[in-house]
Amino acid sequence: MGREPFVSAEGLEQLHRFLFVLAITHVLYTFIAVGLSMSKIYSWKNWENQVKNNGTQNNIQEKRKKGMMRRQSTFALHHTSHPWSRNPILIWILCFLRQFRSSIQMSDYLALRLGFINNHQLPLSYNFHKYIIRSMEDEFYEIVGISWPLWGYAIICIFVNIHGLNIYFWLSFIPVILVMVVGTKLQHVMSVLALEVGEPKVPVNGGTQMKPRDDLFWFGKPEILLRLIQFVSFQNAFEMATFIWSLWGFDEHQSCFMENHSIISVRLTSGVLVQLWCSYSTVPMNVIISQMGSRCRKAIIAESVRESLHTWCKRVRERLKYGTPSQQCTTSRPTSSLQSSTIMDYERDDDADDEIKTHQV
Repeated sequence: MGREPFVSAEGLEQLHRFLFVLAITHVLYTFIAVGLSMSKIYSWKNWENQVKNNGTQNNIQEKRKKGMMRRQSTFALHHTSHPWSRNPILIWILCFLRQFRSSIQMSDYLALRLGFINNHQLPLSYNFHKYIIRSMEDEFYEIVGISWPLWGYAIICIFVNIHGLNIYFWLSFIPVILVMVVGTKLQHVMSVLALEVGEPKVPVNGGTQMKPRDDLFWFGKPEILLRLIQFVSFQNAFEMATFIWSLWGFDEHQSCFMENHSIISVRLTSGVLVQLWCSYSTVPMNVIISQMGSRCRKAIIAESVRESLHTWCKRVRERLKYGTPSQQCTTSRPTSSLQSSTIMDYERDDDADDEIKTHQV
């Protein structure tokens, strides 16, 4: 008696419609991002094949040393030739401008590949390109998901959208700003690594001066950049979802969302263009540069090999738990057998990564 619901039944129905449209739009935008990113990443395969072909010729060690120095010098020259690159403030402006050019060049890819391999003590024949693809596939599951904070953000934006504030118009500039910030940071990481290669502080005999580490990223966490990219994709999907939801749930002439057609055009155009730019340039650049942290990811080993190792570990634990002492003493023989068979299976699936399996298992 005398009480009114905080949200009417019609309001709840409209909220359910909006969340449904938002989820569908976000998944669609994520697929576009992954598709464009993969097309960019697959274009790097020729660079990986070039390294592989050079490694199969004679005098491998001598050619590899010369190749290392050539790649590092080209990479350092590309990122340190400008006078601003040595100024701690002007370098940020330079990195901001560089992101509008080709995001990753051949010298960048080869130098980052070499730094990753040396940092994690991998064989030079390791297929870095396939590792990048597996990392991108893992990041897809991170981007496509919508966490509870993102759901809460979307609902709050609906409730605080007071008539006259045009809050959706101002929110449409957030993805533009974040994409530029992330792109600038990624370029800055490459510039810092290039400066370390071009101006070594300590002499190094062989190898590389490039030292990938978490300190290159904000708060020592490379995954922060991925979270920002995820928010950019979600915000762009939010812009499109509000437009579709307005057409579906309200009359075009009565809805306050459709009053200013110029604002709607700016919002939608900005969201689509930013999403395309982020998908084709920023996401591939983040996939490879985020590998310059201190730790490698589980994608360093193929999923089929990880499953084989997990199955083997489970069998060994069960045998140690329920087996007899004589069975426990002979555990080392099936262990070696499984290791050999796992490596052989992996070589058949991915012949370019065979050396790392022996190293890791």
